[in-house]
Amino acid sequence: MAEVRSLFNRAFVIPNQRKLIVKYWDDELMAYRSDVQMYMPDTQYPIIDINSRDRDILYGSTTFEFVEY
Repeated sequence: MAEVRSLFNRAFVIPNQRKLIVKYWDDELMAYRSDVQMYMPDTQYPIIDINSRDRDILYGSTTFEFVEY
């Protein structure tokens, strides 16, 4: 999870607004697009198990959303 969060944190162009650059495939245009006008809403990180001995956390499925302005 630290690696995933680090990836998102580096992509934020305005961190306090969670505004970021996303390159994605647009099915309507049949082309890749990069758009700065997106933000990442709050994300839930469901925890399945915590191994206190190894200080390891097992997360459940997480969905990351990106909303275009």
